[in-house]
Amino acid sequence: MKAFSFRLESVARVREHQERAAAQDLAVATRCLRLVRSECAEARAALHGLAVPRGRAEAAALHWVQGQSERMATTLRRHEELVTAAEAAVRESRQAWVAAERRCTMLRRLEERQRSRWQVDADRAAASELDDMATVRFRAETGVP
Repeated sequence: MKAFSFRLESVARVREHQERAAAQDLAVATRCLRLVRSECAEARAALHGLAVPRGRAEAAALHWVQGQSERMATTLRRHEELVTAAEAAVRESRQAWVAAERRCTMLRRLEERQRSRWQVDADRAAASELDDMATVRFRAETGVP
């Protein structure tokens, strides 16, 4: 009997490559999300740590603090928007990876089923061949045609 060969082996290899690429994309998106979140936390900490002049202060110093506070708040909003976009990218990458993984799993199960069917057929053929050999031997020993 022929050796087992999965007819969709080339498709399975492509799907596995796609799954690895999707997993890598997910890892990159997750890394970007962590980076953007840490930058956002730093911007938030910088805004909250902005020192306000106490007691008597010049008008220029107060204007500078107000302007700096507005600039830092704008930076924080931009970072929060980047976090939102990065989270969306991670969700999208995760969905793509889950879909690719599902396709690979389906092909692996299909291969396992086909391999088990092939094994059953191979066992059946081997048993039939052994029966034929036993029948021929019996006929040869007993002289039965």
